[in-house]
Amino acid sequence: MKPHLRSVATLVAAFSMASSARAGVVISEILYNPPSGSDYEFLELHNTGSAPVDVSGWSFSQGIEYRFPGGSVIPAGEYIVLASSREALG
Repeated sequence: MKPHLRSVATLVAAFSMASSARAGVVISEILYNPPSGSDYEFLELHNTGSAPVDVSGWSFSQGIEYRFPGGSVIPAGEYIVLASSREALG
């Protein structure tokens, strides 16, 4: 398996092992290593549940590095996008 695919697979596997309290949040879209450059990379999370999910302290540490600050909530049915460059996706 290519190194970048291994990172994505590890990320998806780790995220899928979340407890049932977090089961409503899924990785709904990944753009990794796009032809237009790394500024266009992003990861989209979707709360598929019927209640808001507090993601404070959740983190990604392989492929991308990000820790959600305190008070971070994904409302029911909503999405959050983590991007390499906010300006590039603007």
